Amino acid sequence: MQRNLARRDSAAALSDAREVGELYRLMQDYFTQRGDATEAVKLASAGAALADDVIKSLRSNDLDTASVSAISIARGCRDCHVKYKPLDP
Repeated sequence: MQRNLARRDSAAALSDAREVGELYRLMQDYFTQRGDATEAVKLASAGAALADDVIKSLRSNDLDTASVSAISIARGCRDCHVKYKPLDP
């Protein structure tokens, strides 16, 4: 998504944002069903909301705000992966 935003390719970034939002919603469902992952549910919910923000910004042709939200999504990915998807030793 960030690469497409940097290229100012709104159509591709919009497609990416929709896909990312759906993935976050799937993760939210997964962690809700798994249980004992309250923080992961919150992070997934926040990611879905940020993807929605990207979509809203792109529909308003506000690529700068969309980029800020996309960067926040990337940071959220890292935070969740550190705790819930650690690398095997």
